[in-house]
Amino acid sequence: MHKIDIARISETHFTSGTVFKIPHYSIYHTIHPYDTAHGGAAVILRNSIRHHELLHHQSDKIQAATIQLDAHPWPLTISAIYCPPRHVISTDEYTTLFRSLGSRFLIGGDWNAKHTAWGARLITPKG
Repeated sequence: MHKIDIARISETHFTSGTVFKIPHYSIYHTIHPYDTAHGGAAVILRNSIRHHELLHHQSDKIQAATIQLDAHPWPLTISAIYCPPRHVISTDEYTTLFRSLGSRFLIGGDWNAKHTAWGARLITPKG
């Protein structure tokens, strides 16, 4: 059986009252700022991987959970993101998010960015 080392989850629907545990894994999550069961993001990783949690990015427009791996020769930041479809996010807001992740990062999740060039049936402002 294959074991997952790191998973990034978007649209978790967690609230402050959510309890979610997986044996031998650490779970870091960011909820929607109104503490309602929609949106949110989580990073799940095996406990044996050296890491530490970084600050959450929690706003109406962006919810991101972020950890940093204690990797050699340099640390690597891993982030899960959820961007609700109704919000338009400015270039400055994306720049602020990306700069907070450092120079080496992997970020993935549901950006709700659609474009026909990517196989979507429509184009949204984020696309």
